[in-house]
Amino acid sequence: MPKLLKITYMYNEFLRNLYTKNKTLSNKSYNEQFDFIMNQFFYESDGYQYYFKQLGYKSDEIITNALSLQKQWAIEHNTNKIGLELLVYQIKKYKPTILFIQEPNIFIENPNILVDLKTEIYELKLIIVFKCSQIKEETKKVLNNADIVLTCTKSFVDMFNTMGFKTHLLHHAFDTRILEHIDNLHTKKLNKIIFAGSILNGKGYHSKRKKHLIELLNKKLPLDIYTQHPLEHYQQYCQEPKFGLEYYQLLANYNINFNIHVDSAHSTAGNLRMFETTGVGSLLVTENQSNIDDFFTIDREIIVYDNLYDAIEKLLWLIENPTIANNIAIAGQKRTLMEHTFEQKVYKLHTIIYKYL
Repeated sequence: MPKLLKITYMYNEFLRNLYTKNKTLSNKSYNEQFDFIMNQFFYESDGYQYYFKQLGYKSDEIITNALSLQKQWAIEHNTNKIGLELLVYQIKKYKPTILFIQEPNIFIENPNILVDLKTEIYELKLIIVFKCSQIKEETKKVLNNADIVLTCTKSFVDMFNTMGFKTHLLHHAFDTRILEHIDNLHTKKLNKIIFAGSILNGKGYHSKRKKHLIELLNKKLPLDIYTQHPLEHYQQYCQEPKFGLEYYQLLANYNINFNIHVDSAHSTAGNLRMFETTGVGSLLVTENQSNIDDFFTIDREIIVYDNLYDAIEKLLWLIENPTIANNIAIAGQKRTLMEHTFEQKVYKLHTIIYKYL
């Protein structure tokens, strides 16, 4: 039976928010804290662990930056180690066959740790790293010590292959378990537009996204923005972000979800918001990227725009025709639940793993 250990890094703001709202959480056992965190369905939650177990793997996960959780693990395992030293100790304890690193920057201070782990853990046969964004020069050293690099769009596959890494495409997906915990009735949706996500400055990030959102606001479209990074001079239109199930419920409450990819994605589609939006039954309005029809049928399951002015025109028309928008959203949700589920994603990764094992 293969043993897969996933090394996870979650947004610090999500963890801070969770522990602040739940004052007694840090006093609970490791398993109680871990389960409580995962039951929020933040980002990918325990999707890999859950679905790999269904395939017969022994599957575990460590949330490296959940400090109260890690502290409790150390207490329960009678060690004083902290930080990276504790993480290495945990990996050696688990003795995985496959080490799956969700964020390579966890090891950026000492990338040779991965080489040492391969040497010291006889059972460890495969190190996988996931990265779907621009990388720093130092991050390349971590990727150099991995056996496989996974990424979420074709443009990043090309970029990492050019750098010499053995790269595989693994698209984002929607975890259908989320629908058991939210209300996504189409009859209750707000006839408005939502954007929920990051708006980061810097090369390769969100300059186009920022420009488009500002223009939508200037044109007085009914747009609500939820972000950790309020737009300068437009703070009154930006609200605090939601996380986990609150985030998915928020998306499900709106008829239309506006999407725009990170600048470094270039002309290819595949960000997580595409599948989150359609998964909860909201209408996805996104850029007309070169590979968009690999995922959805344009005008039947999603709406695409060619430029900013095309986006404005289509969004205004959809606001005026909410029934049509709703029907397209329903079709988009059916497509996601049929072809873009997390269960299918894990099975694809399983096939990649077995090529190497």
